[in-house]
Amino acid sequence: MVVPLMVLLILGGVDMGRYALVYQKAQRTASTVADLLASAPILTDTTIDSMLAVSTHVMRPFPVGDNTRVIGSMLTLQTDSSGGFDSATVVAWQRCWVAPGYTGLTADSSYGTSGSTPTAYPPGFQVLPANTTVTIMVAEVVYQHQYMFLDFFGDESPVRTTAVYLPRAGAPTGGLTITDNCPAP
Repeated sequence: MVVPLMVLLILGGVDMGRYALVYQKAQRTASTVADLLASAPILTDTTIDSMLAVSTHVMRPFPVGDNTRVIGSMLTLQTDSSGGFDSATVVAWQRCWVAPGYTGLTADSSYGTSGSTPTAYPPGFQVLPANTTVTIMVAEVVYQHQYMFLDFFGDESPVRTTAVYLPRAGAPTGGLTITDNCPAP
């Protein structure tokens, strides 16, 4: 009677450990991509795509394919004299990446679409001083993890992680022509 229970506990422990590792890898991937975006001296569609493609290396040993979407965005947050966000607050550009040969996971950005007012603000940026303009680089990783042994739990929600970096000195923040390739929600 004890053996089936012990086997279930061991297999559950293995799956929970793998889930924790997937979350850690997704967070590290988001942080790496946001850091690359924030430090790039030149941002074009091609350079952004290559930065987002780093996710295949950072996520190892977990596969990146139809279960993954990586989203890079630049948000310009601007407050008016009362400290509220004004109409110049916008998702300046946004690029989505999926592994070549895959359709990728269907997932939207938590912050809205390119050219729109952000639907949410990253932690720490909800309140800014009056008459302030801040540009931030945001990377989001959405990864659909599959359990090895505990599939009877059903479809679990995807792991979603976000990292936010301020652009480095010399990194471009304005006048960029980036093509939004993210599907409309």
